[in-house]
Amino acid sequence: MRTRRSARHLRPRLILCALCAVPLSFAPPVLAAPVDELLKLARERSESLKSLELSVRAAEETVRARELELSPKLASELGMIRDNRESLLSSRQTSNNFIDISLSKLFASGTTFTLSAGNTAAETTTAGSQNTAEWEARISQSLWRNAFGRGTRLRRDSDQSELRARKFQLEFQRQTLLVGLEDLYWDLALALQEEQTRLRNIERSDALERWIRDRVRRAAAERADLLQVEGLSSDRRLSLLEVRGRIARLQNSLREAIPGFDPKDFKISEKTLDSDRDARALMTGSSSQGDPIRLDTLAARFTAREARAEAARAADTVSPLLDAYAAYGRNGIRPEPGEAWNRATGSDFSQTQVGLLLSLDLDRGLTSAQRRASELEAEAAELAAQASARGSMTLWSELNRNIAQLREQLTEARKSADIHRRNAQAEQKRYQLGRITAFQAVTIEIAASESELEVYRLLNALRKAEARARLYTRDIDGET
Repeated sequence: MRTRRSARHLRPRLILCALCAVPLSFAPPVLAAPVDELLKLARERSESLKSLELSVRAAEETVRARELELSPKLASELGMIRDNRESLLSSRQTSNNFIDISLSKLFASGTTFTLSAGNTAAETTTAGSQNTAEWEARISQSLWRNAFGRGTRLRRDSDQSELRARKFQLEFQRQTLLVGLEDLYWDLALALQEEQTRLRNIERSDALERWIRDRVRRAAAERADLLQVEGLSSDRRLSLLEVRGRIARLQNSLREAIPGFDPKDFKISEKTLDSDRDARALMTGSSSQGDPIRLDTLAARFTAREARAEAARAADTVSPLLDAYAAYGRNGIRPEPGEAWNRATGSDFSQTQVGLLLSLDLDRGLTSAQRRASELEAEAAELAAQASARGSMTLWSELNRNIAQLREQLTEARKSADIHRRNAQAEQKRYQLGRITAFQAVTIEIAASESELEVYRLLNALRKAEARARLYTRDIDGET
């Protein structure tokens, strides 16, 4: 009898060992690699990120190509004319071969220089063969529209503001993609940790189910106890299936975003999930000066600057055209081309021109409408930039408040997890002494496991909140 009683007393101890085979502390790392490695891999392989980088380069080349208006321009024309029409002139021209060449250059100062030369070989009925050689140098200076290059300077200001706005907007899109990838990373880390916790819970419930099933077989326990444990095991397996489905979806999302991504080669560690990070250190850019500002807010700021420059440029464009010009040229007419050019390079047959050229639109109502339209667009862009700047400051304050709150919650969650863990250990001892049922002991262990998972859920939320700092940079300009 003593031997059987000792065996009965030992049986709860054996079951207790089976139920406690999986530790109540945090699980060992399942994966092992920092998030920066994932983002580095994305920068190297992601077509979406590469597309944005190419868009930045395209924007740079587009703005650079607008300097073509200041590029020297070479024009030439080579032709032949056969004219047998009647003429009132005594000398009727019957054939004409000509070549004209001109080189022009518009300078940023609003100055235009043109050098042209040409030769015409004509056959007439009375004068025979004649060659006309001529050249001219002409310089003009804008005095009103694009006065001394004002329009060019405004165009350059607009181009640079447009380029910076597009760069900041594209960088905002790029960082948004990276933040999305980091969210997937932290969600995967949480899901993997949850999978390990669910597996430990299943091991506990399976051990308990085997023990109670044996007790039911020996009529030492009621079947209702077995049904309770079977329901518990079923619920835990269902939870495990949900977690594994979530893991598969997250891994597929990462494969879609990063070509060649292999979850087996790229792992996440518990240390990475639980590492402390400074949100400000994650901000885009290397400057440590200036207030935080969202990248899209900077884009809105430079869009407003572009609109202001375009409004001033539109006002300049509808201004009257007033150019001062001076021209000097020579010509020579002789039967032979060489003789004609000798006379054209001499000083006997020259022409000098000096004058003013004025052109203006008489419908001032339409020109005022065009100018006012640009001014309204500039005002709208400035208001949008101001609203974006105010929203940027609010979002940054809210982000920091959220991070601080999550850290406080995490501290309390860790305390709670530790209490639940110690309580589960104490209840296991009570179970060993027969003061509570096995089902109660396992239920308390479930609460301990859930409290551990809550720590990881808060870590997940904290890491994702910190990642939002990637959408910010330092405002070294300070103007809105």
